[in-house]
Amino acid sequence: MKKFRRKAIAWILAIGMTLTGVNIPGGVSRQAEAADEETAATLETPIDRFWLAKDFPEGTDTSKLVGTNVVAYIQVTKSTPYSFIRFSGGMAPKSLTDASTTETGSWSNKSLIGTKHSDSDSAAGGGYYIHNGADADAGTGKGEMGTGIYKFNKANTNKASSVDNVGFRLRIMTKETEAHLIGMVFESGLSFSLDEDGNLTEGFNPDDYTLEKTGLDATDVKVVPGEDAAKARTLLQNTITYCKGIPSNRYRAEEQEKLTAAIQTAQDALTADDATAESYTEARTTLQNLKASLLYLDSSLEGNPRPFRELGTQEVIKEMGAGLNLGNTMDGHSGFTPDETVWQGGTRTKTTKELIKTWHDAGFNTIRIPVTWGTMIDTDGGYSIKSTWMDRVQQIVDYCVEQDMYCIINIHHDGAEQDGWLRVGADDLDPVYEEFEGVWRNIAKQFKDYDEHLIFESMNEVTDGDKDTQKEVQVLNNLNQIFVNV
Repeated sequence: MKKFRRKAIAWILAIGMTLTGVNIPGGVSRQAEAADEETAATLETPIDRFWLAKDFPEGTDTSKLVGTNVVAYIQVTKSTPYSFIRFSGGMAPKSLTDASTTETGSWSNKSLIGTKHSDSDSAAGGGYYIHNGADADAGTGKGEMGTGIYKFNKANTNKASSVDNVGFRLRIMTKETEAHLIGMVFESGLSFSLDEDGNLTEGFNPDDYTLEKTGLDATDVKVVPGEDAAKARTLLQNTITYCKGIPSNRYRAEEQEKLTAAIQTAQDALTADDATAESYTEARTTLQNLKASLLYLDSSLEGNPRPFRELGTQEVIKEMGAGLNLGNTMDGHSGFTPDETVWQGGTRTKTTKELIKTWHDAGFNTIRIPVTWGTMIDTDGGYSIKSTWMDRVQQIVDYCVEQDMYCIINIHHDGAEQDGWLRVGADDLDPVYEEFEGVWRNIAKQFKDYDEHLIFESMNEVTDGDKDTQKEVQVLNNLNQIFVNV
C-alpha cells in the first residue's frame, strides 16, 4: 500500500503525532513452584462489592462522583505474599439495577498485591504492594507500621456517563485475604468514611491514619538465583520463535535478509556460555527493534484511489481549521466490547449525517473519531474487524469527507489501564506487535482509496504506568514505526 504508507508518514508529521543452557540452576523448577502457589491462592470466584450513587449519604451531590479521580483507603486484616485486591471506579454493570441484562461495566482499575504476586503489570500500571511486615506478623497484613492501612493509586470515573451508571467496586481476588474499605477521597471535593459493612458516611481525612508504604525495596522479595535469567531466556526464545514464523513474503527481500541475520545473532546470544539476564534481554530488544523497522512488500490489492494532494504542514493546518472530538461514541465500550452509545446515558444518540453537517456549517472543518476496536477484532482470522463495526466507522468518516472536512481515526482505548490487548507493559510483546500490525493492515485495506482528508492516528491512551520509562518509549517507538511502515 504505497500510497497509504506515504499518506501515513505525511500526516504523522503534519499533526505532530527447549529451555536449555547454563547459569540458571534451579530457576525453572522454582518458578513453576511459585506459579503453583499463586494459582492455589487465587479464588475461583472473587469476593465482589459494589457501591452506586444511591448508596451514598442522602444530600450528597452525586454529580461530583462522575468524571473525577478518587483515592480509596483500605484496612487489610489478613494477607499473604500472593494476595491480590482491586479497587475500581467507573461505569457500573447495568445488570446491578436491571436483572434482565448481563451488560458489563467499564472500569478504571487499581490494585494492591502481595510482594510475591506475579501480576507485575497490575502493580506497575496503577497498583501498590501489601507488606506482611516482620515474620511474627506474617499473614496479618499489618505491614511495617503495624496498622495494615493502605491507599490505592488514583482511579477515576471518566467511563461513567452520568450518576445513573457511576459506580465503585472492591474485589478480593485471593484466599487468605481479608480487607474492607475505610475511606474514599474525590478530587471533586467529596470524601466519605466506610464502616466494616460498607456503609458510607460523609467525611474522611487520611491524615488521621498512619499509612503503610506501598512500594518495594530490596528486602521485600527473596529473588531465587537464576530466576530472572530463566525468565529472560524464555522470553528471548519466544521472540526468536515468533520471528522465525513470520511469512517470508511479508517483507521486501533485502529486509528479510536483515531479519534472518538478526535472528541468528539472537540465537547466538541464547546459547552463549556467559549469558546473563541482561544479555538475554538486550538480544531480545535488539531483535524486536529490528523487526519493527522492516519495510513491507507493497500491496497488490486493486483499488480506485481518489486523487491525493501532497500538502505542506502549514497548508494542512490551515485547511483543517477548527475541529471537534467525537468522544464517547465509537470509543465507548463495555469490557472492551465497543458500543457507540454505551457511554452516553440518557437518550443514547448516534452520530448522524445531519449532525456532522451542522458542525460543518458552524465553521468546523475537522472531526476526530476515536475508535475502540476491542472484541470486534477477530484474533483467529488475521485480525480482521467485524464488518458491522468497520462499516459504521466508515459511514461516519464518509459523513465528514462528503462535507470536504478532514477526519481522524485511531486505535483509542484498546491499550487503556493495561486491560486491553494493546498492552505496552506486557512482558511478552510479540503478540502485541503482531496484533497491532494486523489491525492497521485491515484498517488500511478498508480505507485504501481515500484521499488526504482521512488522517490516521496510530494510538491513544496507552499506558505502561511508568513501569520502565526507557522501555516504554522504545515500545511506543516500535509500534509507531510499524504503523508508518504498514
